This record gives sequence, structure tokens and C-alpha cells, in this order.
Amino acid sequence: MTMNHPDAFLPLANSLVIGGGVVTVATVWLAYGAPATQLPLPAQVATHMLLMVVPGVFKIGCVIRLAALHAKREQQAGAGSSIAIG
Repeated sequence: MTMNHPDAFLPLANSLVIGGGVVTVATVWLAYGAPATQLPLPAQVATHMLLMVVPGVFKIGCVIRLAALHAKREQQAGAGSSIAIG
């Protein structure tokens, strides 16, 4: 699969990375921090379930970002190689 416009994917990837990181920190704080003793059991179960899912969002964002940057670098290299010499 080729990425024709890698710049279109970078904002999505950045949002997933930042959002995944922030939600992971917030979930860890909710699950193990000060309010953990005050949360009802269903909320504690939900936070522990989120701890398994949210890092996957962060990782997907990282993969999309790396793929977009790689495609962007290939496009820039391909544009520079079209200059005729001689």
C-alpha cells in the first residue's frame, strides 16, 4: 500500500500518540493513585481494562507516524532523483 499524501496522516498520528499518552497516564492515576480507594468496583475494573487497551492506541499512532514519515522521505528522495545530469 502506498501513501500518496503522508502529510495527511501526520495530524492523526500525532493526535493518537498524544491522546494515548495522556489517557494512559490518567488511567494509571485513576487505577493506582489517590482516588483508587474511593472508586466503586466497576470503575476500578474499567480503569484496569483501559490499561490494556489504551497503550495499543498509542502504538498504532506511532506506527502511522513512522509510516507517514518514511513515505514522506521516499517522496522527497524520489523528487530529487528526477533531475537529469549531463
